Amino acid sequence: MRLAGAGDATAIRALADAAYGKYVALIGRKPMPMTTDYEALVAARCVWLLRDGPALSGVLVLVDEAASRRAGRVRALFHAQACCALARLSPVTSLL
Repeated sequence: MRLAGAGDATAIRALADAAYGKYVALIGRKPMPMTTDYEALVAARCVWLLRDGPALSGVLVLVDEAASRRAGRVRALFHAQACCALARLSPVTSLL
């Protein structure tokens, strides 16, 4: 894993869109990971990337709950679950 850099936001958004796009029709709106401001989170050094070779295979967003209006712990869990599903990894093994 590595800390995301300024040029990674587009790839992070593409991964979130691929993971959550199927839920738009079901819930009638884009899920939160599809509307997240990844540029701001990357700038705040809150985003970690997991790569499988050159391909982005996972995203972990860690936000201080005291400094966030949303629950950072839940946000990280949702990202980890979706990205692990895309990478065909279990959430536990991908975070070790």
